[in-house]
Amino acid sequence: ERVMQEINQHPTIFITFKNCKGKTWENTAILLRNTIIQLYQQHRYLLDSPHVYPEDRDFFMEILRKEADIAEYMLALEKLTQMLSQHHQKKVLVLIDEYDVPIQSGWTDEYYDDVIEFMRVFLISALKDNPYLSKGVLTGVYRVAKESIFSALNNLAVFPLTEESYSQYFGFTQEETQWAIEEIFLQEGKTEQEIEDAMQEVQQWYNGYRFGSHTIYNPWSIISYLRYRDAKPYWVNTSDNQLILSLVHQKLQEDKESFRQEMATLLEGKELIKPFDDSTSLHEIKGAHNAIWPLFVMSGYLKAQLYQKEGTGTKYALSIPNLEVQSFFEKTITAWLNQASQKGISDMETKLTEGKPETFAQMLQTLAIDTLSYYDIQKD
Repeated sequence: ERVMQEINQHPTIFITFKNCKGKTWENTAILLRNTIIQLYQQHRYLLDSPHVYPEDRDFFMEILRKEADIAEYMLALEKLTQMLSQHHQKKVLVLIDEYDVPIQSGWTDEYYDDVIEFMRVFLISALKDNPYLSKGVLTGVYRVAKESIFSALNNLAVFPLTEESYSQYFGFTQEETQWAIEEIFLQEGKTEQEIEDAMQEVQQWYNGYRFGSHTIYNPWSIISYLRYRDAKPYWVNTSDNQLILSLVHQKLQEDKESFRQEMATLLEGKELIKPFDDSTSLHEIKGAHNAIWPLFVMSGYLKAQLYQKEGTGTKYALSIPNLEVQSFFEKTITAWLNQASQKGISDMETKLTEGKPETFAQMLQTLAIDTLSYYDIQKD
């Protein structure tokens, strides 16, 4: 009842950073500025508001005309909450979606410090000690809890996928998915057997993740299946998985034997028992052996079920949730093996045609050592 009374009672800002990712900081900065400009364009009516100060209207126009410097764009969200609150005489709701996309891009393409500096000021100025703010909500794939962004944001309540709170709202529940298939297929005159077969196919391809105590399905995959009636990868072919790909390739190169065996275990349909820390910073991922697993879970590539919880030693049983995600891992591993071996094979072919069998044999041995795992050939 209290929530219903709040509906449409606050001016609201919605901003998404899903497209703010470039190969360089210069390109990403342009995308960030354009996203902020588009946000300001949605509220041009503030320029005519008698409650907005003249100097703030000047600031508003500098943003729209692309005359503001980078520091002013960092403060743009805070300034907009101020102007909205003054105009409506009410505090503002701020909804920020995929805030971590530019951060992940900065980590992958090596301009991390630049993007962290921008996002830190942008978020903290708007979300901490802002008298014009009613409530702010951040959503993202990865919880960058130890980064400098959040060192000053000590008033955050975090709701990860492994906790019960709000877990049923991260996607379609088992009951919702079952209901949707039954309703649509019944309207089309499908038989009970056809409905049961469809549900079994959905479970095999898009079998739900375990969020808290709820079984959750990816909405995009389910909607796409109901539209095309063809079980195949939908979400993994549209998601931005560059960070995942780079980490998989890195682990395959740097920690080959153990990581490849772990991936083989997952691809065989078995579980990995791993400690789980969803507050690992992106800087720590490269050096920490187990830091990659929470990212897999939070990104939707692995399912996690609580295995052991005693003291600080919480462990989860990790597994590939469905055929859709398994196809991604199989494709990724195959691509890496092909990339690693293609140049070596070409060079070996040259040495063989040049009549240099000793060099060919040495290169073959090196190729086998670099690309084959002990677990691949232990029985031969």
